[in-house]
Formats: sequence, C-alpha cells, structure tokens
Amino acid sequence: MKKIILILTLFAIPNLYAQDSISYKDASINTNEIIGNSVQNITSIFGSPNSIVDYIYETDDIKTKKYIYNGLNLYVYNNKVVDFEIISSSYSFTKNNVKVGALVSTIENYYPYSYRKRKNNALTIRFKDIDKFITVSYDSSLKIKEIRTGSY
Repeated sequence: MKKIILILTLFAIPNLYAQDSISYKDASINTNEIIGNSVQNITSIFGSPNSIVDYIYETDDIKTKKYIYNGLNLYVYNNKVVDFEIISSSYSFTKNNVKVGALVSTIENYYPYSYRKRKNNALTIRFKDIDKFITVSYDSSLKIKEIRTGSY
C-alpha cells in the first residue's frame, strides 16, 4: 500500500507542476501576444511609447531597448519583445484578465501550484515552452503590484 501511495505521489507532483505552466503565446497583455512580437506590431497595438531608453541585461551583457508606456515596460532585443513588466491596472495579463491591484488570490484558480508555493510576497509561473518565468509580486494587503517576466 505504501508503494502505491509513493508512486501516485511521484506522478501527481510533476503533473501538477506541468499543468501550472503557461505558453509564451498565452502570456498576453490585453489579449495580445507579447513575447516575440515585433516592435512594429507592438506600436500598432499600444501606440508610441512615452520614451525608449537603452537597457543592459547585466547577467548576459546584452544591450536592449526599454519601451516605456504608462504602466507597462517592454524590453526589446533584435526588434522583438523579450520581456515585459506590467505595473498598472490599465493592462490585463492573459485571457483571464489578471490585473495589477487585484487580489493575488485571483491567480489561485488558474495557477494553483504557483499560488500555494508563493513566498516573500511573490509567486512564480514558469513557461512551458521557453526558458523564462513570470513573477507576480504583491503587497502586504495581498494586492498584485507587478507582473513581470524573468530569465533563469
């Protein structure tokens, strides 16, 4: 009996984690695919940014451009969006319309494993098809304050 429980547990945990990941195509902002999208498409969707500044990924020593909108930052390399930060409720994340200012518990229904493993006022959702992750940060009142991508 103990062997059966152990085997079921070993198969259930990885399966939970696999279901708790997201495709980069589903990591949309206002229902628009973002990662890998071209600058031309992004500016046709969001308009011209307030500013564009140079940005260097220090760990990789890669020079990119940071497109700054009101409450949204997009990081562009080789004319494609590689990362984003949502810091305003003006933008929704995924088809589930998760927004800054919402309670972090709204994530639980969509990413239960990530929600249960949250700590230090953040939770992480991994991408299943690229080597990146999403961090959802929240404040002491449990309201989401930022949604951003990151790399391993």
